[in-house]
Amino acid sequence: FNSFSSRANLGKMCKRLIDFGRVHYVRSELKMSARLVRFIDASITPENVLLLAWHRPDQTISSLA
Repeated sequence: FNSFSSRANLGKMCKRLIDFGRVHYVRSELKMSARLVRFIDASITPENVLLLAWHRPDQTISSLA
């Protein structure tokens, strides 16, 4: 990984891997639905991925305690 471009691509892949781990945690440990959403073009900012999580319809807040 000698070039800046190669390091930048590796960095992006690492961030996505961490993001997927976060989605897995939310789904498996918190028992919520979750997905990653790109909310703005990467030309504006490279930090353009949002972790969106919500309670599943079959669960209420009291059943999560």
